[in-house]
Amino acid sequence: MPAEPIRPPPPAPQTTDLVGDFAADHEPLSLAAAAREPCLRRDGRSPSPSQLYRWSSAGIGGVRLEVGRVGHRKVTTRPALLRFIARLSNVAAPAPPHVTRIHKQAVQELERAGI
Repeated sequence: MPAEPIRPPPPAPQTTDLVGDFAADHEPLSLAAAAREPCLRRDGRSPSPSQLYRWSSAGIGGVRLEVGRVGHRKVTTRPALLRFIARLSNVAAPAPPHVTRIHKQAVQELERAGI
């Protein structure tokens, strides 16, 4: 009887939230463990776990790190970290206040001129 060829496991389904990550068997990471993930390193240094806590509570520019609770510990997943990074990369920076003010003044001048 010939041996069956070895097939790679099917790719993990793409998840869009933390619950989906847990359902897809992604390992929950404590914030301390998540801080050591290579995708978060900058200049060879990892952020502190308190930084991840701030990302989950206050966020950056309205973008928050997805976290869940397992007992009394906040946890996240590697896919949640990657989604957080992707969302930060797509956030448009707000215009500086002086540019907005100048734009409003120009619009008012055009309206007064009837243009």
